[in-house]
Amino acid sequence: MAQPLAPRERIQVIDIVRGIAVFGILVVNMALFKSAAQYEPVEWPRLPDQAIQTSIRLLLAGKFYLLFTFLFGLGFHLQMSRAGERGDSFSAVYARRLLILLMIGCIHSLFLWSGDILAKYAIAGFALLLFRASSPRSLILGAILLVVASLLAQGAALALGITWIDPLIRQVPEVYAGGSYGEVRLAALKELAYSYHPLHFAGTALYILAYFLVGVAVGKTGAFRDPEPHRSALWKFAAWGLALGLPGNLIAVLATGGTVVGATVPGLVIGTLALVVGGPALAAFYVSGTLLLSSRESSRRVLRPFAAVGRMALTNYLMQSLICTTLFYGYGFGLYGRLGPASGLLVSLAVFAFQMLFSHVWLGRFRYGPVEWVWRTGTYGGLTAPAVP
Repeated sequence: MAQPLAPRERIQVIDIVRGIAVFGILVVNMALFKSAAQYEPVEWPRLPDQAIQTSIRLLLAGKFYLLFTFLFGLGFHLQMSRAGERGDSFSAVYARRLLILLMIGCIHSLFLWSGDILAKYAIAGFALLLFRASSPRSLILGAILLVVASLLAQGAALALGITWIDPLIRQVPEVYAGGSYGEVRLAALKELAYSYHPLHFAGTALYILAYFLVGVAVGKTGAFRDPEPHRSALWKFAAWGLALGLPGNLIAVLATGGTVVGATVPGLVIGTLALVVGGPALAAFYVSGTLLLSSRESSRRVLRPFAAVGRMALTNYLMQSLICTTLFYGYGFGLYGRLGPASGLLVSLAVFAFQMLFSHVWLGRFRYGPVEWVWRTGTYGGLTAPAVP
């Protein structure tokens, strides 16, 4: 009978990478939680704000989203492999798992934050079943083709003038800053309507699926189960990732100013193409570097606190939305539009420090995070409480 993974069976380095990704996503999403940065470019007069905003765009934006996506594909491969080793039926359990994730994502996007990615992960995740027998080479080739298809869909949306700068969408920041809960949720529906426009959704879903396939391909190499035999390859990935990632992301920031809003069409094209190379390259550097560092006990001790956050990644992702919407939206503390990048980074650090502490304390008493327990209960059944370690 299919059962959820026990803590002793987990691969700690995956939880560490996932925890780091959760932190990176928080820092990047903070700009969206606290301001209208996605609707109009904001130039900050203070040098610390300028430096932090540029650094986030250069080093973080778009990279940790890819890490999170990559890890989903890797997790798919590991779950499928373990099911095969135990002789369990995989497809039915996996489909239930995705349906529960889809429900969580819909609740998140409708009632908490319209920037949800979970529902799109769930929808794209069903297509992974078509690729489970593919070789790593075929998976990488498929990923490249999917990225090209994603760019074509996004280009078609741009050519048709389907952009964020819609008269209705421009009203959203004002509502977020001072509206009631009901007004904010109604405004968020306009963002969701844009996000799920067929062309935009196709572009996003194809891009997500592409990096799901990369995760499956890397999973089939066994590098995460036992990094030691792959040290030479990891060093090469880290070196090439840094060599391609920094210039690629720098070109993207210079060409677009770090945001699609207000960028010229040539700048947007150049920036997008540079980011298609630079974003995954820098993400590969982060993954390879973490795997190399985790092989040393001294480094592993420093990285270990991220593992608790990674074990509760779903809970922590949703918690970030709950905390930040309460801090910034009009129905909460109303700080929307009042904090610059430097202050936003400090808030991110404070929120993540709390999540590290909360995750450590919770996992000292229970085997799963609270939302992870709900997810596993819906998937496997038979779990009546978050079991103790």
